Amino acid sequence: MLIIDQLRKNETPLRVVAIGVLAGLLILVANLWRIQVAGSRRYVENLQDQSLKTVRVPAVRGRILDRNGIALAENRAAYNVNLYLGDIRQEFKKRSAEAEKRALSAAAATNLPPAPTGWWTALKQRFSRGGAKKLRLTPAERDHVDLEARQRVTTDILQSLANILHEPIPFNPQEFHRHYLTRRILPMPVVRNLSPMEIARFEEHPTSPLGLELEMQMTRYFPHGVTNAHLLGYVRLDNESMTNEMSYYDYRLDDYKGAIGLEGKFDQELRGQPGVRHVQINNVGYRH
Repeated sequence: MLIIDQLRKNETPLRVVAIGVLAGLLILVANLWRIQVAGSRRYVENLQDQSLKTVRVPAVRGRILDRNGIALAENRAAYNVNLYLGDIRQEFKKRSAEAEKRALSAAAATNLPPAPTGWWTALKQRFSRGGAKKLRLTPAERDHVDLEARQRVTTDILQSLANILHEPIPFNPQEFHRHYLTRRILPMPVVRNLSPMEIARFEEHPTSPLGLELEMQMTRYFPHGVTNAHLLGYVRLDNESMTNEMSYYDYRLDDYKGAIGLEGKFDQELRGQPGVRHVQINNVGYRH
């Protein structure tokens, strides 16, 4: 009512201010309607595309003590550098678009030497038959371009990490591709069990490569080495219970079980009860 009263007055400055305030309120109401009403379907679809996945988190393995309380088997922290693919998905898209553009440009050039056999040759042949306006990548060709782009992004990140740690870091394309397809929401270990010097180099670097995180993992440790190894036994990676637990968990982190000796005899008591972590993912498999 105050704004309406000002509009009725003949004072021009007050009328201008009142009109400005009224216009601002109308803009706010229109924007609120656009978000709450016009854009509601987009938010509903985005919510439907998301899902909740469970990740099995193994418990810290128990200690084995002698009668004097001296530890014969315990745990110690190991530091790993993990790569989170969800943090670099925008870089994947950017590099893939650039690679697709280069592939189409190279196929359109007629003065280039023959390309290697395979999908590249088929692409040039289709271009020569159909013309520039009809040139499109097939789904198989697009998958190949995306795969190469992801591998180049990852190798660049690993090279940057190798420069920081002053150590070469191997890259396994098959293992990376398998992790991308099946365990995308989980971190991918790239360097395990860093030395104190490597930890210091990573932490002291001003800018860590995108997607890399230094994380701690508890590992089994025998303070006395091989002494009493025939009694204590050892632990190994547990792959047998994976199939039995997949009905309860969507993903599981690496867990270890006792093989022989005390580690195997009292495995259930030593390994404890696993935990669970709920992860929200989108329709393409990346975590939120």
